[in-house]
Amino acid sequence: MSRPGCDVLVVGLGVAGSAAARELARRGLSVVGLDRFGPDHRRGSSHGESRLFRLLYHEASHYVPLLRRARADWAELEEEAGRELLLETGGLAVGPPGGALVTGCLSTAAEHGLAFDRLTPVETRRRFPAFRPGAEQEALVDPAAGVLRADRCVAALRAGARRAGAELRFREPVRRWSLRGDGLTVETGGGELRAGGLLVAAGGWTADLLEEAGEPRPPLTVERQTVHRFPAPGGGEYGPERFPVFLLERGGDAGPMAYGVPDLGRGVKVAVHHDGEQSPRPEDVRRRLDPDEAGRARGAVDDLLPALGASPLDGEICLYTDTPDRDFLIDRLGTDGPPVVVATGFSGHGFKFGPVVGRVAADLLTGERPEVDTTPFRLGRWSG
Repeated sequence: MSRPGCDVLVVGLGVAGSAAARELARRGLSVVGLDRFGPDHRRGSSHGESRLFRLLYHEASHYVPLLRRARADWAELEEEAGRELLLETGGLAVGPPGGALVTGCLSTAAEHGLAFDRLTPVETRRRFPAFRPGAEQEALVDPAAGVLRADRCVAALRAGARRAGAELRFREPVRRWSLRGDGLTVETGGGELRAGGLLVAAGGWTADLLEEAGEPRPPLTVERQTVHRFPAPGGGEYGPERFPVFLLERGGDAGPMAYGVPDLGRGVKVAVHHDGEQSPRPEDVRRRLDPDEAGRARGAVDDLLPALGASPLDGEICLYTDTPDRDFLIDRLGTDGPPVVVATGFSGHGFKFGPVVGRVAADLLTGERPEVDTTPFRLGRWSG
């Protein structure tokens, strides 16, 4: 059954797809957004209570202009939604002075003129009593960091998209698409749709969707990520007023970085970054927590947060969709015919960029030049 068409069809309504649907609709385009699951599903990458926002960024300096734009966009959305979306707590980057975390943050700060404080272990303990960095560690304070309330953020983006005229449909998977005349025909669980352009922002499902449409399969890997919440001792030292979001590089052969979020009422969130099992497809990911996984997360911060409770309050599983270099994938497929844009591969650090990813995707779909440099995110970077 064929149904009325739209200017742009958005596939995937996580943070990136919802942001793009809102941005496109605000530009006056007719937009339909589809997601294979229900609006409150927990099988992807955008759900949960919280995500970190950081401006002092060790990953690469080219992210800082996007972060500045994203911070302004989150503030605008917060005012539009009429509720708090970004809770400013400050942030700590703790690690050995010569490690990747500290040196990366210092390099980025120098290049972009970012404000920060540099603390010794004694100064860190005095300022943030819950933290106990070792003598071989130092801490950088990011005053612009905080907590994005993830579920609220996605809900606000979807509400904004609907207010601007977008139609969002859930439990309607996309099976494939093909070119037909000057547009696209998209086959979904509810029939066929005609669209002038297409955004694929389907996270771990993106590679399959591209392959099924006859496009080369991008080198994406789905990574299983577990997060856990632990009870905080009394006294208020673990709440957002006195406990910043943090990244911890343990150094040596201690394993990947750990990160955490203050107690927002359900305990302190702790996880180990990029320590999960990898799969080619989301359907292959184990959806049950192992008993020892919380122990590994708690052990990763045992020296830094010695008084934190040992027994987890709860835990959950989400997905990273990783690129080989862990930079994002945001690009248009080809230059001829109707625009098809891909926004995925956010590699476990993309949520905070949601609004600016939506803005860039909208620019690529409408033929406008993005205000930020997207060269590091092009698909062709893996082809030699």
